[in-house]
Amino acid sequence: MEQPEHFAVENKVCLLSRAICGLKQAARVWNVKIDSVLKGLGFVPSKYDSCIYSKIFDKNVTYVALYVDDFFVFFKFD
Repeated sequence: MEQPEHFAVENKVCLLSRAICGLKQAARVWNVKIDSVLKGLGFVPSKYDSCIYSKIFDKNVTYVALYVDDFFVFFKFD
């Protein structure tokens, strides 16, 4: 990564304040974010697999499964 034009200062580096797609930590940052969003919506992670979340509405159950950057949503109703 290069410094922006007219900002070049020798012996200095840029500090990223956000994860950029393609970097090693980008997937981890995305996972932490989606975990907090799903928990905020009332979903509970499975104790057997942390990428599966569930939420119970009356007698209905909604499951959300995460795979890399995809969602699979399953809904079971009576």
